[in-house]
Amino acid sequence: MESYRNNKYQYLLFLTIYLSLYTINIYPQSHKFETPQRSNFSIHKPQSGSRVYVSSLNGLNIINGDNIQSYIEANSNIVGNILQGDFSEDDKGAIWFTTYNAINKYIPTSDSIAHFQLKDSNNKLVKTDYRIIKLLPDNRLIIKLKNEVAIFDILKEEVSEYIGLDLFDYALIDVVTNASSLIFIYGNVFGLVIDHNNDTGINSAIRLDIEVDCLLAYGDFVWVGTEGGELYKINVLSGNIEFERKLDQVSIQSISAYQADRLIVNSENLLFFIDPMENAIIDSFMVEHPQAKVPIKRIITSCVDSDSIVWLAVDGEGVFTYNLKAEKFDKWLQVSNGEPQYITADIIENRDETFYILSKNYGLVHLDNHGKIIDQYSHLSYDGYPNYLHGTRLDSSRILISTWKNLIEFNVIKKKFTFIETAGYQFK
Repeated sequence: MESYRNNKYQYLLFLTIYLSLYTINIYPQSHKFETPQRSNFSIHKPQSGSRVYVSSLNGLNIINGDNIQSYIEANSNIVGNILQGDFSEDDKGAIWFTTYNAINKYIPTSDSIAHFQLKDSNNKLVKTDYRIIKLLPDNRLIIKLKNEVAIFDILKEEVSEYIGLDLFDYALIDVVTNASSLIFIYGNVFGLVIDHNNDTGINSAIRLDIEVDCLLAYGDFVWVGTEGGELYKINVLSGNIEFERKLDQVSIQSISAYQADRLIVNSENLLFFIDPMENAIIDSFMVEHPQAKVPIKRIITSCVDSDSIVWLAVDGEGVFTYNLKAEKFDKWLQVSNGEPQYITADIIENRDETFYILSKNYGLVHLDNHGKIIDQYSHLSYDGYPNYLHGTRLDSSRILISTWKNLIEFNVIKKKFTFIETAGYQFK
């Protein structure tokens, strides 16, 4: 068992090393305003209009110019405050997103939210574990619905099909359409699966031993970023790796498309702009904090809008915008409401409809499905930041956690931490 850990998780030892390329000259931000939650996981900027949509653990944030509006259960028709998955925009301009508790649709023309709670294939109402996978051009919304997949017709606003695909253990999921069939692509730290049969039990699925930290389906390919800083381009039909490049020594955090033929990729503080057709890195640079003048701690996700503005969701800092044409920061959306804020690194779901949140400042936090604290845990015996960075579930009773210095197992039954000895070193 010890040798298995050594081989499987050795890459986690060097999560804080980064590859310096060159630094942007950052100018003071022209605007500073407040977001209600520091942990922003997804950003969407439509090609038309001025609104920007930002998800959080405490509701939906919509930025419009210098104003920001927050939508939570207390002030809107949204169901659940914990947003999961990405935003999807339909051809009428409505924004579809999922909270942990429902599918939600924001209608810009009326500034209103509609919500949908679905029944599963056994005709039982599902109240937890919703996540959008993708909105297809034919108005089918692919939803991870507890231990199966639901195809939701957004025009009829009803489920048209169920697929018996249990993706509970996968937060990284995308879909490619091939003729009349769907190819599901999903991964985690244990590997990547390209599933032409829509069945996790089918042995003919293509499986690659790649430690997946983010992925994006793009045409007939999937782009995959790993915990070890590698970027792969893989043909979803054959499973062949057609491009491979080591971008950084730490995790690739997100990959997204912009314009008609470009990708933006970010590690913890580096941005890469890629031509996916030529498999070429067009540009890359390091992002510094506009005030502290040090590399930003951890970019969770990034996107580029039609005005060449890069939107960066930064762990513990809020949201930054960077103008590529002017080569300077435009805005810094920072929280300052005085409430306790979890600098969130990862979310791990449980089958009992509760969460574990890995937090840099508070440690391991156990929450119910409404976001209320059940308990908090830290391996430290003194006051200080536990600095939990990444986590993954090993099995139903154990969670593996990496910090700046340690690899730790947490037993969720015994509520006990155990240090892991790796590669000849034992961390205390």
